[in-house]
Amino acid sequence: MEGITVLDPTNERSITESSKVERLSTLKGKIVGFVDNGKRNSDVVLKMIAEELKERYRLKDIVFIRKPSSSHQIPYGDATRLKKACDAVVTGIGD
Repeated sequence: MEGITVLDPTNERSITESSKVERLSTLKGKIVGFVDNGKRNSDVVLKMIAEELKERYRLKDIVFIRKPSSSHQIPYGDATRLKKACDAVVTGIGD
């Protein structure tokens, strides 16, 4: 009798530290980042939200990042860029 090989397709669990950041009292004059998860129409929705926030709060700047895939985390370099450059970040999904 032959044995059966069972493959586990999951990744090892990674534990990272995180903390909450104080909520901003306003977005007025701030730099806001937008993370597009790569799904269909997520860029369209995020651009509409960005334009509304830009007009409503007179944002200083907008930074867009597009993930390579919705199933992957944001690349480290992009996360670092958002952390350094932005006062707030909005993420979104599409479909």
